[in-house]
Amino acid sequence: MRLLGRLRGEQVAVEDGAPSRRKQAGRSAALFVCATAFWYLRRLQGGGMPLNLAFIMDPLERVNIRTDTTFALMLAACRRGHLVYSVSPHEIGLQQACPYFLARQVEVFARLGDHYRVLQTRRLDADACAAIFIRTDPPFDAHYLMATWMLSLAEDAGVHLINSPRGIRSANEKLYALNFPELCPPTVVTANRGQIAAFVKSCGGRAIAKPTDGHGGYGVVLLKQDDSNLNALVDLLSLEGRRPIVVQQFLPEAKQGDKRLLVVDGEIRGAVRRVP
Repeated sequence: MRLLGRLRGEQVAVEDGAPSRRKQAGRSAALFVCATAFWYLRRLQGGGMPLNLAFIMDPLERVNIRTDTTFALMLAACRRGHLVYSVSPHEIGLQQACPYFLARQVEVFARLGDHYRVLQTRRLDADACAAIFIRTDPPFDAHYLMATWMLSLAEDAGVHLINSPRGIRSANEKLYALNFPELCPPTVVTANRGQIAAFVKSCGGRAIAKPTDGHGGYGVVLLKQDDSNLNALVDLLSLEGRRPIVVQQFLPEAKQGDKRLLVVDGEIRGAVRRVP
């Protein structure tokens, strides 16, 4: 708990103005979660040497440094002296059965518009990494699938991947939670307009609809029974009945945010609440 207390005081001030107290608290919690992960990796490595940490991610220049969890991970890693690498999915290669990356070693900063610096670009073998963080956003398409297959070879060689490529392939972000129905609001997954309208009515006239492969709140729509555009919204989201969508009972408590838990060896090691 000493670690938790120390990290709670580690705040990130963005240089064009200090963030709100809520954002500071959220960032401090995120840093605690990040530090817990790095502490675990250092323990596995059996020493205090800097770790090679590769982040398979979308372009670093496009991240929102106020809210992006990947950036929080990278910032926490840099502050602890680790070697941080940014890798685009198309920069993953194989030589025989050994994955490698055309990686950019970067240093990141909490400065809007000037939040990273490239130190060098080089080939980085996957087995030289203490951990590889798979952080690319959906959609889960053929390119994403190919990347997970190649990264599985690194996992087979003993590299720590967070999360496991096999787990990512088998656990859809939106549908996997339905394995725990007692923790989920009433839910249907369908492309049928009539079934969706009936479900919205059964939920008291309001429900949330979202794509099965979305992220970051993209494509999330509030459906209302008395909305004259209800059918048009459903047709738009479902591609006129060709693509199933997730529809769930609207929960007013969502305004309080959602909780992200860091689980290591089956134990909850940290938590972050994200407030919209």
